Amino acid sequence: MTSSQHPVRIIGPAEQRAAQAAEEPVVWTVSHASEDWQRDLSPFFLGPVPLYAGREARCMENAWQYAKVYASEADEHGEPTAEYWRWATQGWARGAVRYPKGKGAKPLYLLWDGQRLDYLQARQRVYWTLYRDAVRRTKGFERLVQLHERGPLTLFDFDGYDHERREMSLRDVANHAARPMGHAFVLKAMLLYGPDIAVEGLDASFAQECSRTRTVPKVSPQGQLF
Repeated sequence: MTSSQHPVRIIGPAEQRAAQAAEEPVVWTVSHASEDWQRDLSPFFLGPVPLYAGREARCMENAWQYAKVYASEADEHGEPTAEYWRWATQGWARGAVRYPKGKGAKPLYLLWDGQRLDYLQARQRVYWTLYRDAVRRTKGFERLVQLHERGPLTLFDFDGYDHERREMSLRDVANHAARPMGHAFVLKAMLLYGPDIAVEGLDASFAQECSRTRTVPKVSPQGQLF
């Protein structure tokens, strides 16, 4: 990828009103987008998604949500019980559910092919990979790539935020345990780095990442980014 690429901005609910007031063209990457091709980008509609050991989820959202193990479905050693497998299998087979245990419920871990993964491990090894591999096969992503070739893009995601304004690279976003990482960040990485990008391939710094696009980081008189 070269520095001649067009920038990609990510916004969430906090930036939505300002973007609308400025009449900024926005790609809605969420399930209630008005255009079919934009709904292609939503984890609620992406699927079916292969999991592990021959298992499959009807949609990306449930592939992620029902791989989480909660205390109610774990034994005294933290191992998933038969009830977990019943719950997960039913969840993987149904339509999208964002909060299967209610908003704010905290899982013990995410179970993936016999491994217990913590929050950041799960995000980087499972969520990122599943979403990337599912979305790149869609007409929606094909359309997004075409639009990016023509000019700058703004992507809306409920779990998105303007990370560049916070001087954060995409790697910083992926490593930030205190904030959610919406799927729009994966989309942006695919546009800037290519459709096979993994977290490990992201630039280490904000300044390095800015060099991939026409975005120019602001620099203070002391030479520090601000």
